[in-house]
Amino acid sequence: MDWKRIVKMIGPAILAMNPATAPFAPIVIEGIVQAEGLFTKGSDKKAHVVALTKAAAESYNVKAKSKINVTAVTAAASSSVDAVVAVANIQSKPPKVVSASR
Repeated sequence: MDWKRIVKMIGPAILAMNPATAPFAPIVIEGIVQAEGLFTKGSDKKAHVVALTKAAAESYNVKAKSKINVTAVTAAASSSVDAVVAVANIQSKPPKVVSASR
């Protein structure tokens, strides 16, 4: 299965587990998918996703009556990106099962 498709399938469930990232799940997922095509280094990909999420959180704070902690949101997004990518990598290349010989 295509890696980007896997990210779009599993990402929302992973991000929903963290209250700081749940509202920003679509942005984080889209950022991961975009970054995969834009950058080669993992650190650049992650920085792209975190920057998008930070911009979204800051935009929310401009418009909303209640404010959110942008630092907490970006920290949560950073660790959540790692989780989504790790699971997507496992799903896209499942380990080979070795049968026991009898």
